[in-house]
Amino acid sequence: MKKLIKNMLNEGWPAEPEVEIGEDGEEYEKYDRMFPDKFYLKMFKMMDRNPEFFMTDILRNLGFEEHEEYDILYNYFVNYSDRKDYYVDFTIDPDDIASFFDDRDYDMEKTVKGLLEGDWDYHDWYNETFQFDDYMLSHLDDTSWGDIAKVLEVDNIADAEELVSGNIGSKHLEGQYELMEMRIEDIQSIIAQSTTEAQADADISYLHDDIMDEVNDWFKHGAFNTQQGEFVGRIEVGDVFQKHSNGMDRLDSDLQEGYPTIKSVVLDVLYEELNDWGYQDDYIFVGDEKPYINTDKHFRHGGAGTMNDEYFNDMFRDRLSWDYSD
Repeated sequence: MKKLIKNMLNEGWPAEPEVEIGEDGEEYEKYDRMFPDKFYLKMFKMMDRNPEFFMTDILRNLGFEEHEEYDILYNYFVNYSDRKDYYVDFTIDPDDIASFFDDRDYDMEKTVKGLLEGDWDYHDWYNETFQFDDYMLSHLDDTSWGDIAKVLEVDNIADAEELVSGNIGSKHLEGQYELMEMRIEDIQSIIAQSTTEAQADADISYLHDDIMDEVNDWFKHGAFNTQQGEFVGRIEVGDVFQKHSNGMDRLDSDLQEGYPTIKSVVLDVLYEELNDWGYQDDYIFVGDEKPYINTDKHFRHGGAGTMNDEYFNDMFRDRLSWDYSD
């Protein structure tokens, strides 16, 4: 029997004592416990089977004072190395997430909230079509140039490129340029329209990627679930109930008012961090600096996204075919 108890006491308990320096400069072991080791281990085994049931049903019937109950829980969460993992699920809604993205110039809070709720509209961003420029021609693929050559009634892509650019260096194209001038201007307009929309799509996608990356980096222990429309997280209680943590402080406070569930304490810590962010030194669920979106890159300078040439060419050919289906 003694051997059995000894083996039991080796299962993550007793914890190594803390060491403190006495007035004489010597090291002394400090045991911060109120009960015998065998009693703790018995309690811990019970908690491992069902932590929530222990918290709400067993602990209240043991007849201990609040500080003694806290001592049992503290040693279970902080000092018991063989404690079984126990996870708590939580969610954060778009309103709470977006509130951390406030800025003075671009109303990022509204933008983030709209994205997370799947309700966004950026039509005002590119309500004016870009002016045609030669750089746009580099995005056209051979298939698009082939279609342009047919519209301009030339035999090869090189002639089509020369005509659309307006830089006529071949004598045999001078007459063709005058003949096709209206078509050339029309093609340039379609290229500019397609570039505007393809660039807008790229910029919006880049902005959305930046926002989602920042959301998933800043809010910890989970990821934003677009199907559910909320941040979905899962945290092991050991990350909440650590020594000198807000989690242990909240547990102590809630125990003074009754017998809370572990989940309710974890959620209290979460909501406290969300509501009182900026007034604590350490955070469990969120970052310690506000999430950041480079608004200069996305809004002031423009063209932040990399345009998808395949999408651009598909759109260009569709529009070209509307006007020149024959």
